[in-house]
Amino acid sequence: MPRQELHSESLMGRYRWLGDSGVESSLQASLTRSGIDITNFVHESRSILDIDYQARYAYGRHDILWGLAHRTTRDHFGPNEPYVTGESASATLQKTGLYVHDDWMLVPEKLKFSLGLRADKATRNGTNVSANSSLLWTPTRSDSIWAKYGQAPRTSSRGERDISIFSGYSVLQTRSPIFPFPVINVPVVARSIANPNGYGSEQAKGLELGYRKQFSNAFSADINAYRYRYTDLRSSRYLRTYGCNALFALTPAGYNPAACSALSLDTAPVMVAELQIDNALSGWSQGIELSADWLVMPNWRLQFSYTVSRLKIDGNSDAARMNELAAPRHYGSLRSQWNISPDHQFDLWLRGSSGLDLRNGIDKVPSPTGGITFSHVPGYVTLDLRYAYRLNKDLEFSLIGRNLIGGSRVEYISDYIPTAATKVSPTWLVGTRWNF
Repeated sequence: MPRQELHSESLMGRYRWLGDSGVESSLQASLTRSGIDITNFVHESRSILDIDYQARYAYGRHDILWGLAHRTTRDHFGPNEPYVTGESASATLQKTGLYVHDDWMLVPEKLKFSLGLRADKATRNGTNVSANSSLLWTPTRSDSIWAKYGQAPRTSSRGERDISIFSGYSVLQTRSPIFPFPVINVPVVARSIANPNGYGSEQAKGLELGYRKQFSNAFSADINAYRYRYTDLRSSRYLRTYGCNALFALTPAGYNPAACSALSLDTAPVMVAELQIDNALSGWSQGIELSADWLVMPNWRLQFSYTVSRLKIDGNSDAARMNELAAPRHYGSLRSQWNISPDHQFDLWLRGSSGLDLRNGIDKVPSPTGGITFSHVPGYVTLDLRYAYRLNKDLEFSLIGRNLIGGSRVEYISDYIPTAATKVSPTWLVGTRWNF
């Protein structure tokens, strides 16, 4: 039985200072090492170095924030050929970005305009620019109305550009003149082919409108509506289908002994469907978010949020259905923060999500069309608890319980790498935090 092991370790440091000119600065650095090992499938180890510098300076009606961010990623990929192959076993990727943001108070305490710009240059992803702007109007001390616009890219990962993988298995129920039976079941293996130079960044841009009401010093609520347009989304382009046994020579799929031999499928009674990742999908995402904040007592706060959303991908393809069904429509959350005393804290987080449907990467049920099938992931409601004791201002101990309602559950099924679904189970943790 395949076994999946993961590990992650990180070290982070931050330093802040105030310059003589009034510029507030901070420098943060972190080093993370992680790895994943799936028996007889793939092994990967990764090291990530992050360095972020940020500065802030206020003058007149302007509050300006600027900074520099850099990331270096080194990875080693140990594939299990021919099921998983890569353009190279190791790679070093770098990404450097510059950003600036200005909050400009047009009318004191009434109208504020914000504008931000960021440019990132990444190895093999080129230069990408993102921008955002917002306008905040506060007609009264208890009312706020805002409009926001933003656009940003999602750069591609090495796995999307460099890795070829057996990404699915299904059984096609078909007819063939070369078999003496009217109907036969043919295994079909899907193989996703690397696209190192033809796959680029995904793009998103959209608008948000919101309103907040401060009903009292202790209670406020807001509503936010959004609509985003996504283009150049990841999709798969069909390349070809071929058989790996001479019996397929008389069928439309044909027989390709050279390709099958390269995949160690010599004479296997299967067909291979090759796909290549590209940027052919686009669509819309829209929804409404509600939230409320209630300070019940000076030492007890309740926070509520609820989101309803809808994803609509252009067209009626299998890829469009797959993306739409994989997005849950409803999500809700209730947080309670109770400071029992200066040294004791008790937090509660009740949350839930509606169900979703994810494509079956492996489907052994014969199908006359070969179309994709889905597995339903039910919605859930669960609870997290946290009790903390502060020994002094620098040292804190905590007891944390996670996913304490509903027992073990599956929240996600891989629709790309055919791995076993991981169940989320109730867990208890003991932690400590030391500031120095």
